[in-house]
Amino acid sequence: MSKHGKITVGWDEILQPDVPKSIVIQSWRGQASLAQAAKQGYSGLLSSGYYLDWPGPLRVTMRRSHDRPTANLSDDEKKLILGGEACMWAEYVSPENIDSRIWPRAAQLPSVSGRPRM
Repeated sequence: MSKHGKITVGWDEILQPDVPKSIVIQSWRGQASLAQAAKQGYSGLLSSGYYLDWPGPLRVTMRRSHDRPTANLSDDEKKLILGGEACMWAEYVSPENIDSRIWPRAAQLPSVSGRPRM
Protein backbone atom coordinates (compact mmCIF):
# COMPACT_ATOMS: atom_id res chain seq x y z
CA MET A 1 0.00 0.00 0.00
CA SER A 2 2.78 2.47 0.81
CA LYS A 3 4.10 2.29 -2.74
CA HIS A 4 0.83 3.97 -3.79
CA GLY A 5 1.17 6.71 -1.18
CA LYS A 6 -1.44 5.12 1.10
CA ILE A 7 -1.26 4.49 4.83
CA THR A 8 -3.06 1.60 6.47
CA VAL A 9 -5.26 2.61 9.40
CA GLY A 10 -6.93 0.02 11.61
CA TRP A 11 -9.12 -0.05 14.71
CA ASP A 12 -7.64 -1.01 18.08
CA GLU A 13 -8.28 -4.69 17.43
CA ILE A 14 -5.40 -4.96 14.94
CA LEU A 15 -2.83 -4.04 17.58
CA GLN A 16 -0.85 -7.29 17.71
CA PRO A 17 2.90 -7.91 18.10
CA ASP A 18 3.37 -8.79 14.41
CA VAL A 19 1.63 -5.69 12.99
CA PRO A 20 4.08 -3.41 11.12
CA LYS A 21 4.87 -0.10 12.87
CA SER A 22 3.84 1.74 9.69
CA ILE A 23 0.17 1.03 10.43
CA VAL A 24 -1.78 3.78 12.22
CA ILE A 25 -3.94 2.61 15.12
CA GLN A 26 -7.34 4.29 15.35
CA SER A 27 -8.70 4.06 18.87
CA TRP A 28 -12.43 3.77 19.36
CA ARG A 29 -11.82 2.25 22.79
CA GLY A 30 -10.46 5.45 24.30
CA GLN A 31 -7.50 7.36 25.60
CA ALA A 32 -5.83 4.43 27.37
CA SER A 33 -5.87 2.30 24.22
CA LEU A 34 -4.36 5.15 22.20
CA ALA A 35 -1.60 5.63 24.78
CA GLN A 36 -0.90 1.87 24.78
CA ALA A 37 -0.40 1.96 21.00
CA ALA A 38 1.99 4.92 21.30
CA LYS A 39 3.98 3.13 24.01
CA GLN A 40 4.42 0.24 21.56
CA GLY A 41 5.70 2.61 18.85
CA TYR A 42 2.55 3.03 16.73
CA SER A 43 1.13 6.28 15.46
CA GLY A 44 -2.48 6.74 16.45
CA LEU A 45 -5.74 8.63 16.09
CA LEU A 46 -8.46 9.00 18.70
CA SER A 47 -12.10 8.48 17.75
CA SER A 48 -13.59 7.71 21.15
CA GLY A 49 -15.50 10.67 22.52
CA TYR A 50 -15.65 12.51 19.22
CA TYR A 51 -18.77 11.03 17.66
CA LEU A 52 -20.72 14.00 16.35
CA ASP A 53 -23.96 12.05 16.10
CA TRP A 54 -24.03 11.29 19.84
CA PRO A 55 -27.59 12.17 20.88
CA GLY A 56 -26.63 13.37 24.36
CA PRO A 57 -25.62 16.84 25.47
CA LEU A 58 -22.44 18.40 24.10
CA ARG A 59 -21.01 18.80 27.62
CA VAL A 60 -20.86 14.98 27.93
CA THR A 61 -18.84 14.74 24.70
CA MET A 62 -16.54 17.50 25.85
CA ARG A 63 -16.01 15.91 29.29
CA ARG A 64 -14.64 12.83 27.53
CA SER A 65 -12.20 14.87 25.50
CA HIS A 66 -10.50 16.78 28.33
CA ASP A 67 -8.28 13.94 29.52
CA ARG A 68 -5.23 13.98 27.28
CA PRO A 69 -3.92 10.57 26.20
CA THR A 70 -0.41 11.99 26.37
CA ALA A 71 -0.29 12.37 30.17
CA ASN A 72 2.05 9.42 30.83
CA LEU A 73 3.92 9.31 27.54
CA SER A 74 7.48 10.31 26.73
CA ASP A 75 8.05 13.19 24.33
CA ASP A 76 8.80 10.72 21.50
CA GLU A 77 5.62 8.76 22.25
CA LYS A 78 3.57 12.00 22.32
CA LYS A 79 4.73 12.73 18.78
CA LEU A 80 3.05 9.51 17.65
CA ILE A 81 -0.41 10.88 18.56
CA LEU A 82 -1.56 12.31 15.24
CA GLY A 83 -4.83 13.78 16.49
CA GLY A 84 -8.45 12.82 16.50
CA GLU A 85 -11.24 11.99 14.15
CA ALA A 86 -14.63 13.55 14.58
CA CYS A 87 -16.96 11.21 12.77
CA MET A 88 -20.64 11.32 11.95
CA TRP A 89 -22.37 7.96 11.98
CA ALA A 90 -25.77 7.78 10.35
CA GLU A 91 -27.78 5.85 12.94
CA TYR A 92 -29.02 8.92 14.81
CA VAL A 93 -29.23 11.57 12.11
CA SER A 94 -31.69 12.61 9.48
CA PRO A 95 -31.73 15.33 6.82
CA GLU A 96 -33.52 17.50 9.37
CA ASN A 97 -30.93 17.30 12.15
CA ILE A 98 -27.58 16.57 10.45
CA ASP A 99 -26.38 20.18 10.35
CA SER A 100 -27.28 20.78 13.99
CA ARG A 101 -25.35 17.66 15.00
CA ILE A 102 -22.18 18.38 13.03
CA TRP A 103 -21.40 22.06 13.47
CA PRO A 104 -22.04 22.93 17.09
CA ARG A 105 -20.05 19.88 18.17
CA ALA A 106 -17.24 19.99 15.60
CA ALA A 107 -16.52 23.64 16.38
CA GLN A 108 -16.10 22.81 20.09
CA LEU A 109 -13.74 19.86 19.78
CA PRO A 110 -10.24 20.48 21.13
CA SER A 111 -7.04 19.29 19.58
CA VAL A 112 -6.42 15.74 20.84
CA SER A 113 -2.68 15.93 20.41
CA GLY A 114 -2.33 19.31 22.08
CA ARG A 115 -1.29 20.79 18.75
CA PRO A 116 -3.39 23.62 17.28
CA ARG A 117 -6.22 22.51 15.01
CA MET A 118 -5.75 23.27 11.32
